[in-house]
Amino acid sequence: MSDFLSAAWLEAFRAAADADPELRVIGTRSRFRLLLRSGDAQCLIIFDARISDASLSISIDDAWDFGLSASPTTWQRFLESTPPRHHHDLFAMWMRVSDFRVDGDRRLFMASARVVRRLSELAREVVSGPSARDRHQPGPALGVEPVTGRYLWLEFEGRRY
Repeated sequence: MSDFLSAAWLEAFRAAADADPELRVIGTRSRFRLLLRSGDAQCLIIFDARISDASLSISIDDAWDFGLSASPTTWQRFLESTPPRHHHDLFAMWMRVSDFRVDGDRRLFMASARVVRRLSELAREVVSGPSARDRHQPGPALGVEPVTGRYLWLEFEGRRY
């Protein structure tokens, strides 16, 4: 939909985060300032149980707790609806993609990992649309399903299991 770290992307991202029920639940006790960098573009996100502020213009007086930095190509791969290997998750990129960096207070980053991961999923949805995980999957019929318990006996190398 929108170019990553553009004004249109930021507006759509904030709207998606405000409307996300999962983020409302998992973010209630999270407080951090996150800097996202993609080449020369950057965005400061202030999270205080929700995104309380976000800005594309950073001044010398702005501070952040931790930052996620990568090249525009790496972010583009991460934000694809079906990302390639090592680009599907922030932790995978941190361990396997050489130009992805986590800077700052890594302890707070790890303490906020679930919220940051959900924010990254929302960023992907803003750029590429809903993921296959979020599409409606038909579930089993409502009610109690019958349970049948049986054993399957096998024999392997003369021993019965």
